[in-house]
Amino acid sequence: MLFKKQLLSIIQFFQLLFIKYCFVLVLSLVEAKRKKNYTFYKSGNIKIQLLRSVLSIVESGCFILAFRYLSLADVHSIASLTPVIVVALSALILREHVSLRTWIAIFIGFIGVLIIMRPGLSIFDPKSLIPLAGAFFF
Repeated sequence: MLFKKQLLSIIQFFQLLFIKYCFVLVLSLVEAKRKKNYTFYKSGNIKIQLLRSVLSIVESGCFILAFRYLSLADVHSIASLTPVIVVALSALILREHVSLRTWIAIFIGFIGVLIIMRPGLSIFDPKSLIPLAGAFFF
C-alpha cells in the first residue's frame, strides 16, 4: 500500500487503476493456464459479473483516492471495517442469520477501529468517507 501511495504522486489515478487491473489480468491468465482452466472467464450471468467488476473498480478507486488525502494508517484503519460491513450487510440484505456472538464481535471490531483511529476531529473529516465507501463496495 505504501508503494501505491508513492506511485500516486507520480502516476495519475486512472493510470494506476489500469496498471493494477492489467497486472491482475496477467496473474489470472497465468493461473488459468497453470490449472488448465481455459473457461474461467465465462460467466453464467454476465450482468452480475459486470456489476461485480464495476464495484471492484469503484472500491479500488476509492482506496487509491483515499491515499491521496489521508495517511496510510487512517486508510487502513477504516479499511479494516470491511469484514464488519460485509457481515452486517449480509444480515440486512441477504437475510442471513447472524448470531448474537457475531454481532458482539462486529461491535468490538468497530470499537477497535475507533481506538486505532484515535477519534478526534480528523475522523469526522469528510475525506474519511472515501475509504469507507471503498470498504462498502468491497
